[in-house]
Amino acid sequence: MQTRKRKSTRNNKLRDKAFRYVENSILTGELKPNDRVTEEEVAGRVGASRTPVREALDKLEREGLLYRNEGNRLVVRPLAEKEIGDAFDVRSILEGYAAALAAKSISDAQIKTLEELIERQEKSLAEKDIEEFCRLDEQFHDRVAREAGNKHLFDLLNKLSDVMHRYRFTILRLHSKPVVALEDHKSILASLKARDDKAVEKAVLKHIGRGRDFLKKKIRESREAPRI
Repeated sequence: MQTRKRKSTRNNKLRDKAFRYVENSILTGELKPNDRVTEEEVAGRVGASRTPVREALDKLEREGLLYRNEGNRLVVRPLAEKEIGDAFDVRSILEGYAAALAAKSISDAQIKTLEELIERQEKSLAEKDIEEFCRLDEQFHDRVAREAGNKHLFDLLNKLSDVMHRYRFTILRLHSKPVVALEDHKSILASLKARDDKAVEKAVLKHIGRGRDFLKKKIRESREAPRI
């Protein structure tokens, strides 16, 4: 029984390791849209058997990072302009409302926490650590959503976070001026400090809309670029 349990725990760790490896390769651009992903290659990279790797790839497929093309080969799913628009529209509605609710109840202690997150973002930006900047970006939005005090609203935003993670990382990786996102966070924080629900909702919608428009523009540019 103990042997079986240890084997299951090891498989789970290897599955998670394989998942993180492929996910990170997609987010950083090492794996490009429509690049093929095979069990054999991933297994060799992470030092795992094919079973946990297969489970990891199945999960990545369910989460929309991979898909099977016409030849039934598993490849990286390209970003689609329609899907981006849909996801950002839903996020705008939910997160704008959450921020407005948060403005009415946020504590001074939570304001301080948000200030510290922004300071850490400034540090990561100065060090050109985009992965850390992205992680802190997610924490900032998560904190604001939690302060809304509405569990169902937070759960809906949390379900959307897996989709948004790829979009957020892609925006920050491609944007020549990620400091713009930081300035948006400062505007959101200023409105929260003022307990101005209308102003903070407007700031959040502007911030999310900016990211959506940038990402859709990049997709159009890549589609229109001449193929060599």
